[in-house]
Amino acid sequence: MPEESGMTTDMYPNYATYLMTCNDDPRVRKALVSRIAERFRAALAGRLSQSQLIGVDYANTYGPVFGRQLNCASHDYCDANLVFWPAMAEAMSERTDGNGGHHPLHEPGHDLLDIIVSQENELGRVGAEIWNEAWAAAALNGFSSLWSVKEGVPAESTFKVLAEVSMTLPPHVAPDDPRYPGLPMITDAEDEIRAAAQVFLDHATPLSVADALEAATIVHQFADQDDADGIIGYFASYDPAPQRPLPRP
Repeated sequence: MPEESGMTTDMYPNYATYLMTCNDDPRVRKALVSRIAERFRAALAGRLSQSQLIGVDYANTYGPVFGRQLNCASHDYCDANLVFWPAMAEAMSERTDGNGGHHPLHEPGHDLLDIIVSQENELGRVGAEIWNEAWAAAALNGFSSLWSVKEGVPAESTFKVLAEVSMTLPPHVAPDDPRYPGLPMITDAEDEIRAAAQVFLDHATPLSVADALEAATIVHQFADQDDADGIIGYFASYDPAPQRPLPRP
């Protein structure tokens, strides 16, 4: 029986039963992986800024090209495991009455997260597989609003310039780390450019395909000309004018 059939929703007595059902039923597994990924993306977006999320997406996308990407770059910005597990538990809770109840592979009082991390039995191994599949699905979809419109930006080099300017670099990452390239120009205005890019992200998020394409193209042109002032001015143009009080009659 599909996990969702018309108006009927399958329920499970506990997390362990749910996970083991995923091991036997690909339809249930696919639905759970999708919900975990969705909730993880939302949770990480609530934890990190847009420019940090762009950094995660950039490294996840181009890191393998540079030969340096081993894990999801979200770990560079926070303890992402502590963000992921509540998202996974929330997704499982939607089809259970909670994580209580007896299961042969999950004895009462034994923490399910520990079982999954240690993969000490079949339940742990299945849980780890679901964990990894959901995380990979979330990373593939991207975490930032900018990355979500990437497919609408036809020029890869143009898009990369906008992402490089707009991302926040993790504080502990070495300046020569190829996963996080610097600005695509030689300039002394890096701080000003990034501050202006933050204005752009604050006022243009979530980005439409049209906004992303326009911004990427314009920033790319200014970068080719080493025109830092042009980039700053363009980004700053998104800052709405301060509200002025209406004249009194």
